Amino acid sequence: MKKWFLLTTSFFLLSAATVQAADLKRGEYLFQACTACHGSKAQGNKVYGAPQLAGQKAWYLSLQLKKFQQGIRGAHHEDVSGLKMRPMSRYLRSDEDIENVSEYMATLSPRLPAQTLQGGNAVNGKVAYGTCAACHGMDAKGTDTLKAPDLTHLNDWYILTQIQNYKTKIRGAHPRDAEGAQMAPMAMSLANEQMIKDVIAYIESLR
Repeated sequence: MKKWFLLTTSFFLLSAATVQAADLKRGEYLFQACTACHGSKAQGNKVYGAPQLAGQKAWYLSLQLKKFQQGIRGAHHEDVSGLKMRPMSRYLRSDEDIENVSEYMATLSPRLPAQTLQGGNAVNGKVAYGTCAACHGMDAKGTDTLKAPDLTHLNDWYILTQIQNYKTKIRGAHPRDAEGAQMAPMAMSLANEQMIKDVIAYIESLR
């Protein structure tokens, strides 16, 4: 009986691993449509306003893809990169495909983003980041339960743009964007661009 149980358990574990591998393979295939902007390793491209996605939490990538598909994100006429991303998200025809490509991108190795912003003060940013830490964590690695993504691998220019978008209601104002509704007032606590740059400089110091 014990031997049968072990054999059965081994079979199901092997089957689960096979399914997972098949899902990642499907995700890799689907990801090819993303490479034009995000790069072959999902490390981003500023020219296209495409951030690094490699190593990001799979659930977050999945959530954002669904928001793009549903018009919760990327529908504002001033969201230049979001308007490009929205039709691309519809290339994924099912929730399963969204999960597959998200899981695949999460397995990719992120690179250390280049510092493109100047004038940020990490010491001042540490103080301002205290508000952000409530959701994103003291290490800026994100918190799954609060649906807060990892910030440490995001490009500095992308973080700046998104915080500004939250402040101007280009992002986070849709009535169905629960996470955006949480983030918008947090963004407003950063009074000006200098404060935003300071926070970004502090996040960069955590890498």
